This record gives sequence, C-alpha cells and structure tokens, in this order.
Amino acid sequence: MGNTWAPTSDWETICRRASGRRRYNAVRQVQASVRRHKVAELLWNYPSIFAYGLQADIARKLGVSPSTICRDIQKILDELNWGYCPLCGTWVHKPIPEAEDE
Repeated sequence: MGNTWAPTSDWETICRRASGRRRYNAVRQVQASVRRHKVAELLWNYPSIFAYGLQADIARKLGVSPSTICRDIQKILDELNWGYCPLCGTWVHKPIPEAEDE
C-alpha cells in the first residue's frame, strides 16, 4: 500500500483546530452538567431512584437516550460518594479512605 499521508499543516492551522476542539468539548461539558442538574431535579420528585421505567421517563422528558440518563445517574451517585455493594446488592455510602500518617 502506498503512503496516503496528507501534507503537514502549518502551525496556525494546527492551533485553530486545537482551539476548535477545546471549544466544542467545553460546550458539551457544560451541556452535560446542565442536563445532570435537570436529572437530579427530576429524580427528587420520584419516591425511589430505582423505580421501574424511571430512566426511560426522564429520557423522554429531556429528549435524550435512556443510556445517557443511566450514565448521568451513575455520575451523580459517584459525585455523592454512593456505590453498589457487591456483597449485599444494595446502594451504600462509600467509606472515605483515611489518610495514612507518616
């Protein structure tokens, strides 16, 4: 196979491309943060965050995929330091590791 590499770009083009990626990613991060805030508000209105159909209902209300809501709920629980216990199968507050004295 022959080499199909594109010619090297000048420094200004490289910087502009990187700047565009930074801006695009920053906008997406803000959108995700706003969406997670809305998800947290909607979760507050439900009797249980484990109710059947909850993620699909929230996804319909926000116009996104249920898998996106699943990831958002996981991120919210991680930020609140909650986790799934592998032994008993329930959601528990994760212990904060103590700092080791030297």
